[in-house]
Amino acid sequence: MTLAATRGKKLSLLCVVMQKLYFRTRTVCFALSGIVITICTYLYINAYDTHAFLAQVGLSRTMDMQRFDYRNLTDTGRPTSTMRSTSTSTNTSTNTNTSTTCPRRIGLPVVPAGNQREHIPHALYSMNPKLFDSIPKTFLDNFTNPCWQENNTVTCVPFYFLIGFSKSGTSDIWTKICRHPNVVCDYHRKESHFWTMESKASRYMDLHDHFRVHYKKFSNMIKNHNPRAADNIIGDGTPSTIWFNSHWATYFDAEACKAVGPPYVFADIIHTVLPDAKMIVTLRNPTDRLYSDFFYFSDGTDTPDTFHLYVIKAIEMFNACVKEASFRACAYTYGEFRLNNGKTNKRITRITIGFYDVFLHDWLNAFPRDQFFVVKFEEWRTMCLTILPEIFSFLKLEGQPEKDIKKYCTKRIVNKNSYYHGEMLPETKQILDKFYQSSRQEVARILENRKYLWEDNHQTTEQIS
Repeated sequence: MTLAATRGKKLSLLCVVMQKLYFRTRTVCFALSGIVITICTYLYINAYDTHAFLAQVGLSRTMDMQRFDYRNLTDTGRPTSTMRSTSTSTNTSTNTNTSTTCPRRIGLPVVPAGNQREHIPHALYSMNPKLFDSIPKTFLDNFTNPCWQENNTVTCVPFYFLIGFSKSGTSDIWTKICRHPNVVCDYHRKESHFWTMESKASRYMDLHDHFRVHYKKFSNMIKNHNPRAADNIIGDGTPSTIWFNSHWATYFDAEACKAVGPPYVFADIIHTVLPDAKMIVTLRNPTDRLYSDFFYFSDGTDTPDTFHLYVIKAIEMFNACVKEASFRACAYTYGEFRLNNGKTNKRITRITIGFYDVFLHDWLNAFPRDQFFVVKFEEWRTMCLTILPEIFSFLKLEGQPEKDIKKYCTKRIVNKNSYYHGEMLPETKQILDKFYQSSRQEVARILENRKYLWEDNHQTTEQIS
């Protein structure tokens, strides 16, 4: 037997022994590995110079002060402001000039001649041709909700969107809105992701099939000729609608667009087909939001120490990005930071979701301000009795008796984190507060309200989960 064969045999025997040991002692191994990870993380954090890191946290925004003013782009980057004020704009010249600042990828579909959406740019149309072709420009007059009839079949799309942000009370607000007698909800189908995830569902799924499956209750009301259907509305509660656009490079040249970012986002798609849609936005202190979000998706082994470590890694990765591209491009590209070393692909933190100003700028560029209702999460928890009737009024719904509002608001909080994970480390709060500082300032400026500076103290973990 050769030396190589002998070594191979010994190695295979060793693998068999190790495999048996693993299955017999895996519970102990898992416990020991958790202890080792915690110790290593603790040592790493204590060896890390937090003060030195804090000096670098502001790098991302400092480098972006001279960023490209994407809100004032013409069709070289995004639609003109005329498309914001009306859905019937006939700016056909936009289709004669493919973007030179941020060109779309070659080979994508263009708007056919005579198409009902011929006024929109080819670059926007190519993001979801099926959706633009399927939804008509006018809806049935006898329905409050946008619906249309085709081949004796009535199909409807949302009247309102609860567009974000994740872990900012969207599930609780959604559930309480659904208590109104004129809002039809399938409670377990809050998030369709039909309009997000690069509209994966809407690109491949028939709109009527989506309506029949996701809005089964409302679909059956129409099918059974229930007279109440005419006055009822449906909504979409996908909280990633406002921020998700990670795969925009599928449609545009990412290298050429890095100084600008995506020329179109979901706001532009939704505004084109539903120009009168109403948007509900929930905003939470971005530092607290990130902490809650991290543990909501955790497998139960994470701690405040590991959160601190992942925050540092995520900020380092983001600052590396803004050295090569604009702040906006990086905010849309890195929806989720992951550690991928060939052995694991672990989510670090969804740190860019907290750049509310970037996403609000784009949505307010597409829709008028009066089509938005903004809820501050910290107020919602104590002012439901005041805010919920305001939301009903915003949605043009009939007011409800005070006793019913009290009954809606006293229902248990929905989708709260299921386990206590401890308080955030003070040094982590310090880093994140500085990281999000300029974003909070811009949000306060956009919404013309200092309360979005979140100058008050952070809430405790039990309060914010």
